[in-house]
Amino acid sequence: MSILFDISHAGQVHFFKNSMKTLVEEDIEFQIVIKEKDSVKQLLDQINLPFLSLGAYKSNADKLRKLPKFVRQIRQLVDKHDIRKIVGVHPIHGSIASKFSKVETIGFADTDHAFEQMALYWPFCNSIYTPIAFRHRFGTNQLNYRGFHELAYIHPKYFQPSKEGLEDQLENGPPILYRMISWDATHDIGINKAREREIKFVKNMATHHPVIVSCEGDIPKELTHLEQSFPVSKLHDMLSFSKLYIGAGATTAIEASLLGTPSIYTNSLMAGVLDFLDNNYRFFGHYPNYLRYTDDPGIIEEMIDGKKKGISRDQLLGLTIDVKKLVDAVLLNDTEMISKLTNRADT
Repeated sequence: MSILFDISHAGQVHFFKNSMKTLVEEDIEFQIVIKEKDSVKQLLDQINLPFLSLGAYKSNADKLRKLPKFVRQIRQLVDKHDIRKIVGVHPIHGSIASKFSKVETIGFADTDHAFEQMALYWPFCNSIYTPIAFRHRFGTNQLNYRGFHELAYIHPKYFQPSKEGLEDQLENGPPILYRMISWDATHDIGINKAREREIKFVKNMATHHPVIVSCEGDIPKELTHLEQSFPVSKLHDMLSFSKLYIGAGATTAIEASLLGTPSIYTNSLMAGVLDFLDNNYRFFGHYPNYLRYTDDPGIIEEMIDGKKKGISRDQLLGLTIDVKKLVDAVLLNDTEMISKLTNRADT
């Protein structure tokens, strides 16, 4: 049996990496295909796993144009390596390829607002595994589990943070890690005003706490003194030793909170797992209008001090399954273990 992993984002590398090690130990062959985006290639290089890049896309329109090409490449790999199972998180290309190649396709999903993506893959998946907080129902092929994707790699059973290589970043004590969205040039007055408020927010915050700013584009010149780079492989260590994370990326916000670092999620886009954490968990707060608090650091101090109402990290972990063990069971066709760790979404 050979398995093909359909990987599109860095978080998906983390999600599967521990189970890939299990396959190596079990001497089971597998292939990895990637779309060159974010830090996917760098992460796979760091864990020394070979992969094939299908290429990159620059926009949603480009992604749609290249869909037939990517599907064709996967079909060729399926035939070449005698693939019997395709696995992925929102596996659009792999699931469509499986329709023509007659192989089993397994999907994992946790972003229930991605309707366009779901419509492209769920009809072709034999099974789809979702957190119990997932709000969408696919039908009889959907299996729920008590947990979060991120626990497959940052549960304390599988991850212990290290300060090695972060000496400069932690020199002044635990920082606030602030993630900025892209700062592309724009003539939109409203956007420019928001940028001005954001700069003021960060500068005010830096008068009270050590702050490290990470930016997906060019950082504003007013904040360059707060920029500190670190290896992408050290992100989870950096989150673990920070006093607070603030950013619009859902995965990183969840990762930080599950590591026990208070997290302020600033994006207005929500999903079932995010709602659950915001409503029940002490270390996760949803504040899409956080720039209103530029002159009032109240929400920052509340999150850092752990004053938000909700269950503790230990209590949350006690409510969840071993997600990595579930992924192993899916890959190894351990139906007994799958039955123990899941329940059908329609029951």
